[in-house]
Amino acid sequence: FSQRPAFRFAMAALSLLLVVGVSLGAVYAVPKSNVSGIVTAEGKPALTRCASYDDLDAFFSEAKDKYKKNIGRGMMWKSTTASGAINDTIEDIQLGELPEADLSYGEYYYTVEESRTSPTDIEDGGVIDYSGTNVQVDGVDEADIVKTDGKFVYVTNGGKVLVFDVRNPSNIVLSSTINVDNLLNNSVYGYARVADMFLEGDLLTVVFSAEKESYQDKRLYSDYYFGMRSSNEFGIAVYDVSDPAAPETVRYYTQEGSYVSSRRIGEYVYIVTNKYFSVGDYDGSPKEVVPCRCDSAVSDRHDPIAPDCIYLGEDASNFLTLGAVNIKDASEPAGTVTVMGGGYTVYASLNAIYVFGTSYREVKADDAETDDYVISGEIATDIYKFTIKGAELAFAASGSVKGSMINQFAADEYEGNLRVATNYEAYTTKEDNTVEFFSENGITILDESLDKLGELTGLAKDEYIKSVRFNGATGYVVTFRTVDPLFAFDLSDPRNPVVTGELKIPGYSEYMHIYNESTILGIGQDATAESEDADIAYYQGLKIALFDV
Repeated sequence: FSQRPAFRFAMAALSLLLVVGVSLGAVYAVPKSNVSGIVTAEGKPALTRCASYDDLDAFFSEAKDKYKKNIGRGMMWKSTTASGAINDTIEDIQLGELPEADLSYGEYYYTVEESRTSPTDIEDGGVIDYSGTNVQVDGVDEADIVKTDGKFVYVTNGGKVLVFDVRNPSNIVLSSTINVDNLLNNSVYGYARVADMFLEGDLLTVVFSAEKESYQDKRLYSDYYFGMRSSNEFGIAVYDVSDPAAPETVRYYTQEGSYVSSRRIGEYVYIVTNKYFSVGDYDGSPKEVVPCRCDSAVSDRHDPIAPDCIYLGEDASNFLTLGAVNIKDASEPAGTVTVMGGGYTVYASLNAIYVFGTSYREVKADDAETDDYVISGEIATDIYKFTIKGAELAFAASGSVKGSMINQFAADEYEGNLRVATNYEAYTTKEDNTVEFFSENGITILDESLDKLGELTGLAKDEYIKSVRFNGATGYVVTFRTVDPLFAFDLSDPRNPVVTGELKIPGYSEYMHIYNESTILGIGQDATAESEDADIAYYQGLKIALFDV
């Protein structure tokens, strides 16, 4: 809870070292590979489309050899996905998947996603006004654990969805219960847990997890045993709720891994999952490693994702999978694409989905006697871009920016370019073994290929980003150490972003909402500095502020 950057960074680094030390098997480095023409690009992850399972076998076999060589040399951090490694190490320690409450690691954690406008329905000549889920991008719906159409309220409850009739406010009635577990009958999965929902007209789309009963059960597998499978899948189930008292199943789709986030654009729902893989355990069977998927539009079998839907890169530890399901046409096959990489924050525009992961990079001294001697280190954000056109998915580009994002609102697409606000922290080990910490903030603008167009750095040194919001050619960032500077940016020239204004008031805004073109609502914490020169502030409670911008 300290506002001192040196203390915060030291504790974060110490925690990271401790977690990695517990399970070296989850963290390793894979240098440049010559499989399928894979190359690495300085400062950004590079991926190449796979052609066959033979390519996958060669890729994992080489990664396993490198892993065996490195495991006895101590900890190796080099262009590996730190956030994924941390999550997966925790998974190993717990001997299973993360607890249900944490499965939607990054995205679900920031649950301040509400709509700018409230939808309305016309019924019997009158207007029914009701609240919708707050969304970051107009036209891109976001999931929630409660949904309503003004007449019925849908609430998640473990493996069920409870449907309440609220048309008579003085007599609320439980209209029906949707048991998602029923989808798992005669399968290797024992129970489901509902994570999120979408409601569009008469269609309720449920995002759910399915936990395995036993690794020995082969009832859903075609002709081979998947011995290295994850213990869970996440999926999408679509229900017709035109009669809320008797919902009917329309279709379902699952993909192996842990839930990251989901979006609905038009009649398609998109889901992002991560599946960790310990390359040290690879036994030469690529089909047992690749995530499975099951699409009711095709069959009830769980089959591995086709190799030509997989992109290979430096990271051999994690499958990042994007699935797309048509909720209105149950016969259209779902789309799936996978990259070897990881991420826990999702931003979606109408035409693309971006997944962000965190990397830790180190620079060793030229005269270092051991691989363990680190002279400096920094955190970067790796970006994976997917283009979407209905169920047609394609991996489009990868990129990287210095620093880490606070949440999905730190990213925004505008006129084809991606803007990302990050906090950049780094440290340097000096010759006298003292450690110097450094922190600042900035905005980076990337083109459609995720190559850098422009950036603004050096913003609010020794402070930390608390909230971000973009609105067209303008951006807003709140940083904090003892007071709250609200910065405004002119981003109309992507090659030359500039600060246009700054306002300091006590406390900070953790969430900013675009009320209209000239007004922003900020919700956060009030705070009082210990003294005029102090670098510590004490929280005083909730703060709501309205800014004329």
